Amino acid sequence: MSETAIDVDVDNFDRRIPTLADAPLLSLQHSPHTGYGVFAAQDIPLGTRVLSAPAPAVYVLFRAFRKEVCAWCFRYERGRNWKTRFDAPSVCNSNGGGMVFCCAACRAAWLGEYGEDGRAAYEAVEALVQRQTRSRGWDCDACADDDDDDADRPPSVLEIDAAWNSIKDQVSLILSLRLRPAPIPASKPSKAQSNALAAALRRPVPSPDTLFLFLSGALSRSSAHWPGLLSLSPA
Repeated sequence: MSETAIDVDVDNFDRRIPTLADAPLLSLQHSPHTGYGVFAAQDIPLGTRVLSAPAPAVYVLFRAFRKEVCAWCFRYERGRNWKTRFDAPSVCNSNGGGMVFCCAACRAAWLGEYGEDGRAAYEAVEALVQRQTRSRGWDCDACADDDDDDADRPPSVLEIDAAWNSIKDQVSLILSLRLRPAPIPASKPSKAQSNALAAALRRPVPSPDTLFLFLSGALSRSSAHWPGLLSLSPA
């Protein structure tokens, strides 16, 4: 399939994530009952620019629009579907992580930032979503629009603690499996580790968009975006 020539100056496309050091008028402070927040460090005159952010540190392209928005430069042209995808699957999947690009240069730039590990991660998450779509018979493009009677009610402290405690042991087993040294022929995961991972993969995906948002945050740990995120973390 031929690719349409698109004029995108990828080399000068700014994906730098600003830090709070770029915003002397702002400060990170603790807010009672709501955690941490960004506050004005002094009186700010009306119309003052306090921070310029060329690109988001963590983001998700909603499934309903991801064929129309470039996964790197976010270019959008009146509902036009972009055609540039990854040439071939990086692992056993052929879904390309569900991403499309407006041109080959943007595809190369995305790989330059996130690498083959990032691509494989997107493909794995997309494969999980597609499996659940087939097995559960729902439309993953519309599932995020489902109404939830409790969506507007924030969880209580007890509910949050109960939710964390319910998965604490499972998370510990999965992390010990994922972070173990490169496997050798005689090394196999324990039964408890395998069962914990299988149970996690069987859990329903409440919203694919939320899952990909979390993945974007996880990948920022190994990208140039990490300093920007760290600046928002209290010392």
